[in-house]
Amino acid sequence: MPEKPDLRELVDRLLAERKTLTGVTHWNADPRDPEGHDRVLRWAAPLLVRDETCGLTLTIKAYPTSSDLKFRIILSAERAIWRLDFAHDEPHTNSLNAPSDIRGLIIEGRHYHAWED
Repeated sequence: MPEKPDLRELVDRLLAERKTLTGVTHWNADPRDPEGHDRVLRWAAPLLVRDETCGLTLTIKAYPTSSDLKFRIILSAERAIWRLDFAHDEPHTNSLNAPSDIRGLIIEGRHYHAWED
């Protein structure tokens, strides 16, 4: 039976590839903000790698009513695999499915989550 490739190595190679946005997109209200209390706007576009669809989406979330500049950039493949949080949010902890060495750590201010998180 062939050996399964190391998922981390595959993701590293994928992230290193040059990517291109494709499709026509525009800003919409974020469906995760159904009541619009933060007035979150969402923009998303599929990515091409080597001119082929690859199942990746680049999403940008903007918070135009925030008193500070605030946005998130998310690279996802069904689930987020990388995210940049440019925000001075309330302190929060990493999710319970985070690696044990960072699980429960308090995060405050601008930061990013690599796919390993």
